[in-house]
Amino acid sequence: MTGSQTQHADALSRSPVEDPSEVKSVAEDLMILEISNSDFLVTLQRQDSRLVNIIDILLRDPTCDAEEQVKNNYILEDYRLFRKIDGRKCFVVPSRVRWRMIKSYHDDKGHVAEEKVLAMIKDNFWFPKMRKYIRSYIDACPKCAYFKEKGGKPEGWLNPIPKTPIPFQTIHLDHLGPFIKSTKGNEHILVSVCGFTKFVYIKAVRSTKTQPVIDMLEEMACIFGMPSRIVTDRGTAFTSIMLRDYCKEYGIDHVLVAVGTPRGNGQVERSNRTILAAIRTMVDTEEKHWDKQVKLVQHAINSMPNDTTKEVPTKLILSYKPRDVVNNEIIAGIGTEREERSEDRNAIVERVVRATQKGQKSQKKYFDKRRKEPTIYKLNDLVLVVKDQFPQGGNRKLEPKYKGPWIVTKVLDNDRYQIESIPGTEGRRYTSVYSADRMKKWCTLEELESENESEDEDISELGVRL
Repeated sequence: MTGSQTQHADALSRSPVEDPSEVKSVAEDLMILEISNSDFLVTLQRQDSRLVNIIDILLRDPTCDAEEQVKNNYILEDYRLFRKIDGRKCFVVPSRVRWRMIKSYHDDKGHVAEEKVLAMIKDNFWFPKMRKYIRSYIDACPKCAYFKEKGGKPEGWLNPIPKTPIPFQTIHLDHLGPFIKSTKGNEHILVSVCGFTKFVYIKAVRSTKTQPVIDMLEEMACIFGMPSRIVTDRGTAFTSIMLRDYCKEYGIDHVLVAVGTPRGNGQVERSNRTILAAIRTMVDTEEKHWDKQVKLVQHAINSMPNDTTKEVPTKLILSYKPRDVVNNEIIAGIGTEREERSEDRNAIVERVVRATQKGQKSQKKYFDKRRKEPTIYKLNDLVLVVKDQFPQGGNRKLEPKYKGPWIVTKVLDNDRYQIESIPGTEGRRYTSVYSADRMKKWCTLEELESENESEDEDISELGVRL
């Protein structure tokens, strides 16, 4: 274009454009000024009594071996104090500015981990206990606490529940569903598994409220007797006052597994998968009649040898294998029925006990080899717990991974802890139980400026500390 054609261009469009400058590192920003007595960092060094002592030593002839060591490890150039590290000169950072430096390298660079912060800082700077200081800073960073997951293997070992060789002494309970509402109004399946025999007792129910749970417990009690222990998750049906009072009345020990720890109720979790797969294959297109198949599924599961005990659950309870209800008409038509061979019940029980113990040992070995030692928490420790990500629409990937903090109020067995709301904080009071693998420590502040320990071995004899 000619000049007459660009008369519309304004002054801004004709402003000279400078070459884009490169982004400077934190080190360059801190070291950009020519060194003089007015340099900010130099003045901070001069205000640090510990560094002033070292500078005074460098400005005179050494009088002892300790001062000679200081001269070998430090150098003063243009009023700056440097530390000699592997042939490099690293600026000695005054104590009062260390937190600002860590913030620049950690917070402003995306909350990077300890090793990366250390690698970036040590290229140009030095101060004693640098790694410990960086770790302490990151441990006290709220954003890292809420948003970063614990690295490495999951924590905690498998702790199998001891099995009493008596049917229905211990039963595991859980809800399966929701399903499509059936013609009878049922939407869930209430599942119960005997801890010893693996006998499954299931029932289609309309809701996950407490009353259907109590109704099924009473049904089972009329057949198998009252259990001495039940194991459940922390669903509202199982944490209600109604169920608590029922268990208290009949002397039932109610074990509530830790939040978000399905392995604590693994017996019923495995049965849930089998039940769901069976119902899917049996319902076909009659989805609203799925509850008609529940008892047939129950019979089928209890008529097959269990993977752990190697025994048929119904035979283990009744001492004989019941005739298949599905094939009753065929058997009646043939007019013959094979007689089951009797076997000493004590021998069966002993065999099941050995098989169960072997299975638990194998499961524990397989589980534990993929885990690591759990973190130990103490009373009054402040902790965060994993925030369960329930699908509620929208992208939840940028939400915090943890919630809290809460306070540890009771140390339980099997790496479990009772946590509660911190006294004096706002909000609804909260109490629950979590396992160590779903917890992490809240921000901790470590005392780094201890006057009782030497921080620099080179000048410990002079009583000079950095």
